[in-house]
Amino acid sequence: MPNMYGALITSLLAAGTLAMQGCSFEASDFSGRWEGRSIGVNSIGDTGSIQTLELAADDHGRLRGSIAWREAVGKDFELDKVRDDAEDLIGLADFTNGSFVLVETEESGTLVGRILSDRKVELLRTQPGIQPVVTASTLERIDD
Repeated sequence: MPNMYGALITSLLAAGTLAMQGCSFEASDFSGRWEGRSIGVNSIGDTGSIQTLELAADDHGRLRGSIAWREAVGKDFELDKVRDDAEDLIGLADFTNGSFVLVETEESGTLVGRILSDRKVELLRTQPGIQPVVTASTLERIDD
C-alpha cells in the first residue's frame, strides 16, 4: 500500500481523538458533494472505484446522505460494462475537529471521515460480513 494511503488510514482512525487548535466547523462544512478515487480490498481481491459522497448536516451535527460508487469491470462487445451501487447513510459530525461517522441504513457498512482544509474529505469505509470490504479515499468537493 502506498505511503499516502497508510497515512490516510492512520489519520482517519485517529480523527476522533485529534483536536484542531482554534478550528471549528459548521453544518455547511459537512453539507455538500465530494467525489474521488478509492482503493480497497474485498472478499474477491483488490478493488478501486470512483466514490461520490453526498451529505446534509443540521446545526446539531446530525448527518443524512448517500455514498455511491462506480467502476469499470471489463468490456462488452463494443461498450464498457460498469458496476455501481449506492447506499443511504446516517451519522454524526464533530464540529470541533471536522470528523464524522456514518453508517449505511440497509447494510453493515461504517464510514469514518474527516474534512480537510483544501476542500477535500478523507474517508475510510469498512463493511464486515459474508462479503467484507474496506476502502480508503480522498474525495474533492464538487458541489460549488
